[in-house]
Amino acid sequence: MLLLSLPIAGVSWGQEPAFRLDVADGWRLELADDLRFADPAFDDSSWRRVRFPLAPLPPGENPFEFSRGWIWLRKTAPVPEWAAGRPLALTLGSFAE
Repeated sequence: MLLLSLPIAGVSWGQEPAFRLDVADGWRLELADDLRFADPAFDDSSWRRVRFPLAPLPPGENPFEFSRGWIWLRKTAPVPEWAAGRPLALTLGSFAE
């Protein structure tokens, strides 16, 4: 499953997901915009690898390089066949300590 965006899931409150998937690691980042990036078959292997939430960075290092333009994030995540069509919870980890 290619996660190009994370839309709000159609799961009602109180409904327990059948499968939880941690998607914090293995993201690819590119500071550019190109319609080809939306193609699931696009080769993003040259893009920078990042993890979310972003770990504390050394002073002066910014993965976004103060970009004021487009930032593409791509992630491929395996979903077991048995979970197809069932409520799915995606987790990124804690954003605050």
